[in-house]
Amino acid sequence: MIRRKDAPPYRPATQSTYTPRPRAKAVAQVDTRDKLVMQVPKADVVRDEGYRRLVATLKCINCGVVGRTQCAHANSPASGKGLSLKADDREVFPLCLECHQKFDQGALFTKEQRREIEPLWANKTRMTLRKLAEFDAGARRIVHRVLGP
Repeated sequence: MIRRKDAPPYRPATQSTYTPRPRAKAVAQVDTRDKLVMQVPKADVVRDEGYRRLVATLKCINCGVVGRTQCAHANSPASGKGLSLKADDREVFPLCLECHQKFDQGALFTKEQRREIEPLWANKTRMTLRKLAEFDAGARRIVHRVLGP
């Protein structure tokens, strides 16, 4: 390596050591003498693009439009929806662009009505896909991968 004449003199790197210092725990202290505290394990969330694409091929579950549908996720916390989280892909249903937008904005149903109808629509979608899987081998592979045999 060629050095410039006006370059500062070469100094070898020194190794410094890091000594961690103990810190206070960043945990809130809760008085649990009166309460039963149980840890609830999180359910495994299914994400499958093939399944979502298959759902998007179905007719709109609200208005029946064919060919312009999208895969809509349920918005209720009971389905696994949270802040910045989508619900499980097993809880999806087909909606056309117009219905999807109105559904998410609350123009079609009230929040309580949506909470009631989302699991019904997701169940109907799963049943429809299982019937489709009886006749289509490609759909059968996807449905069995996501929903099981």
